[in-house]
Amino acid sequence: MHKLKKNRVQPVYVTDEAWRRYLEYWESEDFLARSRQATTNRNTEVEGPVTGPSKHGGGSVSFVTTNERLTDSSETPPTVNELYLHLHPVNHDGMTFIDTRSERFYDRLQRRCQELTQATPDQSVDDEAVYLNVAGECPKGRVYGLGSLGRKKRRYAYPSASTSQMPDMVPRAEFNIVAEQLRKVMEFMHQHLGMIMDGAGLSQPQPPPPPPPPHDQQRPPQIDPADPPQQGDNVERETQEWLTRDEQLDDKKMLHLLGVEMFVKV
Repeated sequence: MHKLKKNRVQPVYVTDEAWRRYLEYWESEDFLARSRQATTNRNTEVEGPVTGPSKHGGGSVSFVTTNERLTDSSETPPTVNELYLHLHPVNHDGMTFIDTRSERFYDRLQRRCQELTQATPDQSVDDEAVYLNVAGECPKGRVYGLGSLGRKKRRYAYPSASTSQMPDMVPRAEFNIVAEQLRKVMEFMHQHLGMIMDGAGLSQPQPPPPPPPPHDQQRPPQIDPADPPQQGDNVERETQEWLTRDEQLDDKKMLHLLGVEMFVKV
């Protein structure tokens, strides 16, 4: 259709009436206004002045089709980084990027992957999660650099959230970093706490008492019928002792939990 509009040569398979309507529509003010707006949108410099509009080297072939072709040629699906390098450098050389924005994005992506690899050398980095995190939010659920394939990636990453309700999720690799750091801190404290307390002449802290049994298993103090309380004094005293003991258990348990929570926050 673009070639028909540009060349304005009626093909043999288009009737005279249909061609006349095409010409009328292409000259209408509504079509011309839409065309000007589309031209402005395509030429928008998202990354700022002098960066140029967003481009890719895929031509008229969709990103989904390109992904399928690369999968067939190598017998394994390409990673998002490999697909990006195939579509955005000039002539697919992997060196000269087609515009400034694509080059800047790839630099940010590489730096982020290197940071995560150095932080967790014994763990693999989820390239797809890192890519989606670096790309961030785009209008209408799109993902920069992945075209029509980006929507599938976004739905796969967030299957239960719409674009407007999508949470700010931490990539899996970043979560692993935090978990590993917390584990090392806990091991360090466990190993050195005993040494510190032994040097100070103190005994190691005892583990917190077990939680009280459920309410349906707790029994109130039994009253001996042969020794009835005088004016309710014994019942009141025993009941108070029973309640006080449970409250102390709950308080100790709560202090233990609060201490763990405060440590995690710090």
